[in-house]
Amino acid sequence: CVVSLPPKLFATTKRGTSIPVSLWFLAKNRTQRKGETLFIDARERGSLASRRLRVLTDADIDEISGCFRRWRSGESYRDVPAFSQSATREQIKDHNWSLIPGVYVERSARTGDDEDDIQTSLLKTQELLAVNADLGRRLAALLEQLRG
Repeated sequence: CVVSLPPKLFATTKRGTSIPVSLWFLAKNRTQRKGETLFIDARERGSLASRRLRVLTDADIDEISGCFRRWRSGESYRDVPAFSQSATREQIKDHNWSLIPGVYVERSARTGDDEDDIQTSLLKTQELLAVNADLGRRLAALLEQLRG
């Protein structure tokens, strides 16, 4: 099972640089689902705690872990558009052995509502404006140094 997590889960720098994070779950002696891999794309899950930090809610964690448990046990698992896809080894081979969940999980049935998109866009805009102001101050200081 490979799970892509949302960006900004870990505060890494002052500028809020985000690194992609994936969880890989490996089983040595798997009896069920042999030759299959579950891909979960949870990049859209979680909520912004601040401009630079996203947190997974208990409901998000339950959704991810529940999907994995159902898939592993074979009980009532179904692929969920824009969230999870069980792929065979042949399908993975057809995708040049890529283990990126977004390759397999259908993105066209995107979940989420417009209000979250607007809030995210607003936060990104504010962040870009702050970076622009900081660059303007640095440029002014550099020009002042060059004038001498």
